[in-house]
Amino acid sequence: MLIALSASACSQAPDTSVNVSVIAPMSWANDRVILRGKDGAYAEIGADGTLSLDGNAVALSPEQRAISQRYFAHAMNISKEGVAIGKDGAAFAGKTVSTILNGLASGNPDSIGTKVEADAAVFEQRAQNMCDRLADLRTAQEELSASLPAFEPFAAIEASSISNCRS
Repeated sequence: MLIALSASACSQAPDTSVNVSVIAPMSWANDRVILRGKDGAYAEIGADGTLSLDGNAVALSPEQRAISQRYFAHAMNISKEGVAIGKDGAAFAGKTVSTILNGLASGNPDSIGTKVEADAAVFEQRAQNMCDRLADLRTAQEELSASLPAFEPFAAIEASSISNCRS
């Protein structure tokens, strides 16, 4: 799950603008979260909580708009954290190689494992934080689906995704 969250891939949005996908079937473009339904339909959520389904604006109550805004905020946090983890992962790989080479060159290979494990523990914690963010997004998804049944086809984050992320 962490790899899926931290790896970014490009795809085409409904309006043909380039967007970034971190959690399938969700992508981000131009301050919008774009969700693909199982039937090919799409939903877009804006930063202000606006929601459109297949390009048609949906009238939301103030409560639904607040939920939609939370959904957007959680999705954007996951996107930003995923990109940051990906970049840090590349730096971690370089540092690990350097630690291994220095440990071998200094004749002290026993120090390698301790240093690498300490750095890896930081990533483990960040991965757990990402799972918490995913759980927050799922909560917003479930609240939005419950208050707006038309959103249900776009509710793709399952409870098992959260438990799999944490394992």
